[in-house]
Amino acid sequence: MSLTIKPKSECAFDQISLGEVMLRLDPGEGRIRTARNFAVWEGGGEYNTSRGLRKCFGYKTAVVTAFVDNEVGHLVEDFIMQGGVATDFIQWRADDGIIPPPARTLSRPVAVRSRPTWQLPFKSGATTARHRTPGCPPMFSRSNTAAPPSRTA
Repeated sequence: MSLTIKPKSECAFDQISLGEVMLRLDPGEGRIRTARNFAVWEGGGEYNTSRGLRKCFGYKTAVVTAFVDNEVGHLVEDFIMQGGVATDFIQWRADDGIIPPPARTLSRPVAVRSRPTWQLPFKSGATTARHRTPGCPPMFSRSNTAAPPSRTA
């Protein structure tokens, strides 16, 4: 079996990388735990190879990857274009397959909250009812059909 390689004159690119492009959130001199601002950098082994060959040797390079069609995806695309790497082979997706599109928002800060579990004792505390409405005590929730807890002094 022989491998036939096209001459450079017949190729659109000198090198094409296949793989993910990641964002690095850099807290600078501080610690991640207490940082409130981050510098953002693109990276990833395959992409770094394309960018390095483009910047150091002037090769015509491209990256094959997929991004979600949102503000973060377009931010990464802009970083790639700034690095001189072609974006011809980026596939745009409506969602990432993890978070449903209506639940995702990037136009305002997103609060991540835990869902508290409220426990109500019934007669003499023998059984408990569990209720999972964030920020709403069970006695005020429409979904709670249990009798309110008795008050003892």
